[in-house]
Amino acid sequence: MFKKIKSFFTLLLLLLGVTACNKKEYSIKVDGHIYNNCNLVPVENVEIRLYNSAQDGFAQKIAKTDSNGYFNVELKGEGNTDLKISIEDVHSGPINSCSMNVIKSDTSYLELFKLNLNDRDTLYASVIPVDFFNSMFFVPPVYKIPFSEFKSNKALLKIDRRKLLNYSFNTNLALNKLWVNNNFDAHIVWGVGNDDFQSNKEKLIQRTFGSNDRIKLLYLKSCDGLNEIILY
Repeated sequence: MFKKIKSFFTLLLLLLGVTACNKKEYSIKVDGHIYNNCNLVPVENVEIRLYNSAQDGFAQKIAKTDSNGYFNVELKGEGNTDLKISIEDVHSGPINSCSMNVIKSDTSYLELFKLNLNDRDTLYASVIPVDFFNSMFFVPPVYKIPFSEFKSNKALLKIDRRKLLNYSFNTNLALNKLWVNNNFDAHIVWGVGNDDFQSNKEKLIQRTFGSNDRIKLLYLKSCDGLNEIILY
């Protein structure tokens, strides 16, 4: 009996030893710059925290941007991983090693062209991220532009991407979409007057729209010039 108990504990210790030796090592490195706006004005002393939320106590490394807005942070360890980064307490979803340029005052512009539309009409439009949550309760900002304000058949629509993401993304995904990937996909839906706009918006929500409906897919990026949209 004693020999069996001894053999059992010997086997248990061997198994524990094998498990300990097989712990997976990880290493992640993130660097980049943080700018105040699209003119690339650097921001100093911004705190960046790279951490592994899968482990008790959160293994982490903290860095701050220098006078050029540059930061470099690396985290190494072993065991289970759920690696994330936070910038000014905005937390990302899972992240891999990467470089990023964070533009805090982040806007995109849409250049709208009108075709065969009456100057007495008003354009109603919304920009809705493709991955928006809970469409029943999603209320995107609505832009209203009288067609009389179009100059040479075009107008500019300024999109504050960070504000738009706050409508539809939780903070665990906002940083990934906005700062790590530096772009996100969205639909623009529009109508001539509110009734037409609401009809097209419902088609987008129900995913019943076609190529002839007043809905188009956009790829919005930081400081990347203009996105041209032709209205009809």
